[in-house]
Amino acid sequence: MPLNEKQHRLTIFRALLPFYGKIVTPNFLRKTADYIPGVERIHPLIEGIYKPAGSEYALSIASMKINPYADKLSFLSDGRWYIKYSAKYGGTDLAVNQGLFKCMLDKEPIIVLAQISNKTSRQGTLYRIMGLGLIDAYDTTQDIFTIQHVDFATFEKVSYGEEEEKIVASALRSNILEKFMPFVEENQHYEVIS
Repeated sequence: MPLNEKQHRLTIFRALLPFYGKIVTPNFLRKTADYIPGVERIHPLIEGIYKPAGSEYALSIASMKINPYADKLSFLSDGRWYIKYSAKYGGTDLAVNQGLFKCMLDKEPIIVLAQISNKTSRQGTLYRIMGLGLIDAYDTTQDIFTIQHVDFATFEKVSYGEEEEKIVASALRSNILEKFMPFVEENQHYEVIS
């Protein structure tokens, strides 16, 4: 990956640090520059996988509440999560699927979003920015990627070379920096970034 693209991705991941675990509106994801100068968009929400034009890598994925795929977000007892995320229908040669494969091959993180409500709910459509995930496997029989939660601090330490494998392995085993409480009770009030 060109160094400037890597730096741009790291800038986006770093700028999003205060928002990991937060609930946001579609407007925040589509027009991120209105909230975070210099970050054009996190996800346009047109389809589940977002690969910016001109990039080899997917930047983010969104798991929708209602979709034809077999996505499944699961939580671990220590606050980390992982997601089984379906490739887009149409074959592995599709550009967005190739963007995920490239992330897996080069151990590039992606931003994971989970829709927590849709337009039919009282509060409207909302998403949780789960944080960064690292794709560690692809099941060819089911067309499903396994994406493990990792913390951003680990990726700041990556200096591509012989230490990369150790750092990525550590990221997959690490706990998150701040305790993340993944479940929000229906009647509990929570801050929404709109």
